[in-house]
Amino acid sequence: MTIGIIGAGQIGSTFAHALAKAGISATIANSRGPESLKSLIDELGGLIQAGAVEEAARADIALVAANWSKLPQALAGLPA
Repeated sequence: MTIGIIGAGQIGSTFAHALAKAGISATIANSRGPESLKSLIDELGGLIQAGAVEEAARADIALVAANWSKLPQALAGLPA
C-alpha cells in the first residue's frame, strides 16, 4: 500500500511526521515542487520522500491537505 500527501503545510507536514514516527513510508508533494520540500524531508528521515503532485495522487491512499480555496490549484492537471 502506498500513501501520498498533497499539500505540505501544517496539516500535510504533521501527517507526514506522524507517518514517519510510525515507521510508514509516504510521498509528500506541494505546488512548488519536490525541491522546495528538502528541509522537511531532511527533518523526517528516509521514510518520507518528496515527489510531484501527480506521484502523490497515484498512491493507493491520497490525503489532500490543502485549504478549500486552494483546492482547484492543488489538484490542477490531475486526471479525473
